[in-house]
Amino acid sequence: MIKGLIFDMDDTLINSSPIHKKSLAIVLKKEGINLDIIPKELESKFFGRKLSEIIKILIDYYKIDKKPKDILQKREKIILKLLNNLKPMPGLKKLLKFLKCSNYKIALASSSERKE
Repeated sequence: MIKGLIFDMDDTLINSSPIHKKSLAIVLKKEGINLDIIPKELESKFFGRKLSEIIKILIDYYKIDKKPKDILQKREKIILKLLNNLKPMPGLKKLLKFLKCSNYKIALASSSERKE
C-alpha cells in the first residue's frame, strides 16, 4: 500500500526549465555565447548533469576564461529574481489538497540549490 509520494520540484511541481535556461543564457551572452545555437552534440552532454558540470563543459568547449564558480554566482543572482514569478503546474494545488486529505505523506526532492 502506498503511504506517501516524493515529488521532484523542477518540471513536476513547477515549470522551471525555461527559467534555468534563461538565467544561464543571460550570463553566457556576456561571454559571447548564444545558448540557442549551441551544437546538438554539445547539448546532449547536459542531460542528467548538475549545473556546475554543464557550466564546466561550456567553459571547456568555448574556452571561456572564467571559473565555473564565477558563472554560477552571476547566474544565481539572476535566477532568484526570475523564480519569483513561477506558478505551480496546472492541477498541482488540487492534487496536493487531495493527497493531504487522503492522509498521504508528501515529500519534495530536488537537485536544485536550496535557495532556489
